[in-house]
Amino acid sequence: MVWETHREAVFASYNAVDGIYQNASHGEWPYQSWGINRDPKAAWTLDFGRPVTVDELRVTLRADFPHDSWWTQGTVDFSDGGSETLHFEKTMRHSAFPLRRAR
Repeated sequence: MVWETHREAVFASYNAVDGIYQNASHGEWPYQSWGINRDPKAAWTLDFGRPVTVDELRVTLRADFPHDSWWTQGTVDFSDGGSETLHFEKTMRHSAFPLRRAR
């Protein structure tokens, strides 16, 4: 299921991997993000379609302060059953997370 806030393209799930990092606002291009419409069970899946090795994740959170309350953490679940919890900081920059064990 694709979660989009207000059914608007600027909140579509594909915005999470589109390569645009403008995060100082929201609601119009280029300030787009993945909008979960406050769903506490929101989840986003990335399937590479083949085995890959991932040694780092980079996450850019929307930083339209003070409008945004910011995510404090997220959990990454891997196809082998492992998981890692990422702890986010309130920043306009991306956060890099080296993974403890390469995938």
